[in-house]
Amino acid sequence: MNRFPPIQLETFILRFWWEESNQTWRGEIVHLPGRESRHFATLSQAEGFIESFISGVDDRPKDHSNRNL
Repeated sequence: MNRFPPIQLETFILRFWWEESNQTWRGEIVHLPGRESRHFATLSQAEGFIESFISGVDDRPKDHSNRNL
């Protein structure tokens, strides 16, 4: 008997590149299980793509205190 509940695991790859002509960063995010991808110009666009696979992603408070580790 398994004592642990099943988990949902989602994996994403993010790629970033600098566009010299526009002087801006661009990106692509890939959802590996489904091989779906989207290009994005802002992190909020990437976050929206992730949220389409993970419900309740904003339910926890954001803590960036360990960001420089």
